Amino acid sequence: MKEKQRVGLDIVKKEGQLGSPRKCGKKHEGMEHAIHLYKEGKRTINQICNITKWVVERFIAKLIRGI
Repeated sequence: MKEKQRVGLDIVKKEGQLGSPRKCGKKHEGMEHAIHLYKEGKRTINQICNITKWVVERFIAKLIRGI
């Protein structure tokens, strides 16, 4: 690897910007709303995942973890 690339990667790693952004997590604007809809009983997990295009297993894992 070239020296300039290595220096650039080190800078990005320190800033925490290396890699792709997470698709749904604490910062995702719809996650809290989706969990709220599920807990109120207005939507099922499958309905929420079909609307948002999230993977069912990941949404269930986030429900269990309480994110």
